Amino acid sequence: MLKVIIADDHPVIRDGFSIILSTEKEIEVVGTAQNGNEAISLVMKYKPDIVLMDLYMPEKNGLEALKEIKYAKEETKVLILSSMVDEDVVIDCLSNGASGVLLKDWGTDKIIHALKASAAGQLIIPESFSSKLIGKWINQQTSPVNDIRKMVEKLEISLSNREEEVLIKVMEGKKNGDIAQELFLSVGTIKNYTSSIYKKIGVTNRDELIEVVGNNDN
Repeated sequence: MLKVIIADDHPVIRDGFSIILSTEKEIEVVGTAQNGNEAISLVMKYKPDIVLMDLYMPEKNGLEALKEIKYAKEETKVLILSSMVDEDVVIDCLSNGASGVLLKDWGTDKIIHALKASAAGQLIIPESFSSKLIGKWINQQTSPVNDIRKMVEKLEISLSNREEEVLIKVMEGKKNGDIAQELFLSVGTIKNYTSSIYKKIGVTNRDELIEVVGNNDN
């Protein structure tokens, strides 16, 4: 039985998907949300297998909620739902942990198949994007972000997922305020994470950090 949460700010769409999916014996809709914040709360409460989530919602959109859900419950699969998307949006979703992107004009059978395929580990992408987009996405996986992760491995230290995110932002030259905004955290929290990173790597400030991590890129 797949436990599913549906998040969409339009009640007709939200309730419609809920009714449709509830007819499937292998699927149980355990909750519905009308914005990203509600979706995150429901994920924490019900620990679903899959979240079917609209991309554009008030308070916290689908991409923002995706990031928080994958950070807190990495095992939960998130399928982003939208009426129309472009390549950059799809890549952004996949790069932040989405298990796929679904279009709202897909038929019922196709949506249900996508949910089951996602649960089985398949990546769900609209056919019109598939080959070209996957190639572009793979290229992004060999980006400077991945290089930074390899540098950390060479230092033989262990960082939490959040510490790694902060380190990547620091190495990109971003200030604490910018990092806090991008990760939806307070500046004080970012300072705590950077202090922890300094201690683990054995440095005392940002310049030393950049030098030590950067020098391991060889």
